Amino acid sequence: FPLPRTLSGVHGALVEPTAVAYHAVKRSGLTPGQSVLLVGAGPIGLAIIQAARAAGAGEIVVREPSSARRQAALSLGAICAVDPREDESGEAVREHFGSAGVEVTFEAAGTQPALAAALAALAKRGVCVVVSAWAGEARLDALSLLRREIDIRFAFGCEALQDFPAVLRLMSAGTIDAGAIVSDQIALEDIVAQGYEELLANREKHVKILVNPHR
Repeated sequence: FPLPRTLSGVHGALVEPTAVAYHAVKRSGLTPGQSVLLVGAGPIGLAIIQAARAAGAGEIVVREPSSARRQAALSLGAICAVDPREDESGEAVREHFGSAGVEVTFEAAGTQPALAAALAALAKRGVCVVVSAWAGEARLDALSLLRREIDIRFAFGCEALQDFPAVLRLMSAGTIDAGAIVSDQIALEDIVAQGYEELLANREKHVKILVNPHR
């Protein structure tokens, strides 16, 4: 896929993760004006915010423990970003959307509490899209989901032939600013000390560290 001249190599490096987010929004069937809850605002989650806004989403609320990622979510268009450690019951989300619940949720954290929060917040016949890659089994309250006729969908990767060109168009138009999810750029020789070790030690400070061999 040719990179438009208006885009940089940084944009090119972020086409694939952004396409994953774009595909997840497509899988949700999101229609203009629908409310959204995103659980997990890592690089894919933050790209989901932008893809959802491009699809016409209404209000977007985020649950994310990292302060840096909550701030990034707000800067990208979320109207509220909640620390789940301070809102384990999900009361803040319910207060925002009311008793009816939220129409579409995206689970992008890969943990049982995240999935539980994404499902509990849904309105009747709402849609939850699981985007994260789980390392183990998940538990579901089947009766609760049955009573509300909840629709659980999964989004795995993307459909490159369709999604890459769409993402490139959105980037070229300025609708999606993929560079906004990059918290730092490092040289290739620094990938261990300033990349892996930095993320392990200071995850709260970062969203995505991009390795740029031209630095």
